[in-house]
Amino acid sequence: MMFETLTQPNTSRIDYFADPRLPQPEGVGLYVSGMLHPGQPYSREAKQALMVGLCLILHTWLAEHVAAIYVDVASWQAEWPPAYNQMKQDLARGFIRRILVANPRFFHGKTALLEDWQAFRRQHAHIEWYVPAHNLARVLPLRCNPWFRLL
Repeated sequence: MMFETLTQPNTSRIDYFADPRLPQPEGVGLYVSGMLHPGQPYSREAKQALMVGLCLILHTWLAEHVAAIYVDVASWQAEWPPAYNQMKQDLARGFIRRILVANPRFFHGKTALLEDWQAFRRQHAHIEWYVPAHNLARVLPLRCNPWFRLL
């Protein structure tokens, strides 16, 4: 169950809604991430990102094209979240070409992870990246800008 994933540190979950062996030219992915802080029963960051991401997908043109949902719940020690790595592999091989990163703040304070994400975005400029707007009411395209700073 998806909620169980949010209750354990250093866990990940990937749900495919299309055959991952076949390219989905119109396919969209959702990347959900968050920290599980000591004393929390579940990752509030990941739960909020999941809810925001799903609501945005349902209220945009993306709903009929969802091909995968990638979820990472990390502790402070985790560096390379597994679902993040699988998302990159799927994007690089052309399974999907659009991705909504529901919690871009997850990359704050993780210098190596942020640099990896920015380098990946530069190497794969054909991929369409989206993030939630400040008011969480719509998605915004994330342009490939080497000086881009996350929210």
